[in-house]
Amino acid sequence: MSPSAALETSGTTLEAGGAASVSLTVRNDRDVVDEYRFRVVGRLDRWATVEPGKVSVYPGDSATVTVLFRPPRSWEVPAGNTPYGVQVLPAQHPQDSVVAEGVLDVQPFWETSAELVPRTSEGRGGGKHRVAVDNRGNIPITVQLVAKDPEDRLHMVLGAPALTVQPGAVQSADLRVRPRHRIWRGTQTAHPFTVELRPDGGPGTMLTGTHRQDPLLPGWTPKIVKWLIVLGVVALLVLGVVIATGVLQNLVARVVPCVQGAVVGRFEACQRLVGADPPQEQDGAGQDQGGGGEDGELEEIALELTADAEPGGELGQDVREVEQDGAVFTSVVLRTSSGDEGVFLLSISGTPITQQLSMSQIQDGEQEFSLGQPGIPANAGQEVQLDLRCDSADDELLSLTDSCEVTAELQGVVPQG
Repeated sequence: MSPSAALETSGTTLEAGGAASVSLTVRNDRDVVDEYRFRVVGRLDRWATVEPGKVSVYPGDSATVTVLFRPPRSWEVPAGNTPYGVQVLPAQHPQDSVVAEGVLDVQPFWETSAELVPRTSEGRGGGKHRVAVDNRGNIPITVQLVAKDPEDRLHMVLGAPALTVQPGAVQSADLRVRPRHRIWRGTQTAHPFTVELRPDGGPGTMLTGTHRQDPLLPGWTPKIVKWLIVLGVVALLVLGVVIATGVLQNLVARVVPCVQGAVVGRFEACQRLVGADPPQEQDGAGQDQGGGGEDGELEEIALELTADAEPGGELGQDVREVEQDGAVFTSVVLRTSSGDEGVFLLSISGTPITQQLSMSQIQDGEQEFSLGQPGIPANAGQEVQLDLRCDSADDELLSLTDSCEVTAELQGVVPQG
């Protein structure tokens, strides 16, 4: 005959990381003294003990033991109702064991940590970060992510606006930051930003990061330009000395025969010196100097436009005005960012200059196109417009792809004066 066993209560509440106990009464229904041992079974067995571990009970009598639970405050102990059992094993007849069943209600707790990797990024065109959320609590959580730039100088895109994280797991979302405006020259500029995490339970978390934007031109560029100007002036001075030396040598070559002839009474060389025309080199120089202001001379001009756009069909645009009257554009040099996909169109006052082109048509990222003869005329105040639609996609991060960029350099001439 099996013994009978009953728990004091079938349901017990336990705070995470706390302790709970329940009494178990076992009755000996046999006609001989028997000894009973106890074993807790179920998901919480490794954190449960029975005190005392064994008891001897006379026939028709009963004994009470205490079942004690001490699970840690850990994600390994899930929140909610967890069933368990206490097995009573008779020493005389182990095959007649019985099990008393109960339920332990473990209370939930929240413990969330987050990290921004890396904290700082650098570059001219932006940087990439990752927001990692670690759930150390015992229930699943959903965390809302909000990226903010207090100075509104960054364009920020999160790979996922929210993350659902299971107990003991880590989930991450990618964050792409890109400066809204270029820095052409100067020093590196720091743009601070924040990522706020708002879990559906427990306190929120604020992460801080920085993107350091590099200028397109290094800080030492003005010094290089200054030295180039100095070298140019020195080169012009040297060229002037060379030219002046050549003219002086030519004059000496004509005066010496005059002096030598006058000594012996021959004045033909002096007459040629007095009535001689200026050297041919001087005639050419005079003509060049005189012709600088004549009509018909042309000056080369260039007009550059750059358009960039985010992927997914966003339209990028750049507009420039023609500054001189009588301009004629004869060619255009197109440059594209490597690996991007998109289409673009160049036009003057609404009239297309080229047909709509795909970025993949530009070989090696740069190609020059002729605009035909006699070229495309334009006057001051007319607008040149470059429109770009970016269709590129990144297999690794569909929502965080690099922007497309197209540069169009119009080349032509304009009358001088």
